[in-house]
Amino acid sequence: MVTIYLTLLALAASAAGDTGDWNRDWEAAGHAVEKSWIQFGSQYGLWIFGALIAFVLVRGLLRTSRYLAAKNLTDGDREMLRERVATAESKTSGEIVVVVAHASDDHPDAPWKAGAVTLLVGTLLVGGFAGTAGTLGFFFIQLGIFGLGYFMGLGLNDFRRCFLREGRATEVCEEEALQELQRLDLTSKPERSAVLLFVSVFEQRVVILGGTLAHEAAGEDAWVKADAAVLQALRANGPPSETLRDALAKGIDTIGEVLAEALPPTDDDSNRFEDSVNIRS
Repeated sequence: MVTIYLTLLALAASAAGDTGDWNRDWEAAGHAVEKSWIQFGSQYGLWIFGALIAFVLVRGLLRTSRYLAAKNLTDGDREMLRERVATAESKTSGEIVVVVAHASDDHPDAPWKAGAVTLLVGTLLVGGFAGTAGTLGFFFIQLGIFGLGYFMGLGLNDFRRCFLREGRATEVCEEEALQELQRLDLTSKPERSAVLLFVSVFEQRVVILGGTLAHEAAGEDAWVKADAAVLQALRANGPPSETLRDALAKGIDTIGEVLAEALPPTDDDSNRFEDSVNIRS
């Protein structure tokens, strides 16, 4: 019993000693506060965000002409392309129809995506500043940032193009090209030797569709070759309207060569479609 009692006293003394050590372990952590991301955002975030917005605006305005290339084709350009079509068709019983669209779809979701991304970036950079404005002020700042991104996505083609899925771009252009086939009545029986060269500027897509007779006579490889010729010309450096003009001319020449080999001219050839370029706004 005496041994047990002495052991308990020793444990109690040890516990009291541990408590004292715990009390003595407290220390001052210092008096300087390290700069946090919130503080950095409060000091520099607004300027960085403003610089990003200015960059997007200036870049979008400077690159406006590339999305208006179809509208900027001069009368001389259109006449040159019309003569190119007539020359190519004189060597074949097939026909070439050229359509250039500003865009194949309005892409209504793109401005909303632009607003959401702008809001995310703005919140990261301006969050520290906005947090000092109170709950209501923070809400209106967030709303303003989103609205800024939305309207930039609505008004700047170059910025809106950033939020376009490439798969979606191809899909809408193929759909629009098929609609052009119906609109121009290229699928009716007498016109199955016609070939459509469709270029959509905003989506940056080229679609070449041959009528049944032209497609079977030329084969798939011929149209792949024509696609490659147009795309190579479109990717060349130069003013957008001139690049588009040269790419259309290259496409017309290439399609003409394919048709001349696959569908030679006949005695009863007639020009069923206009040779001029069709511009879709």
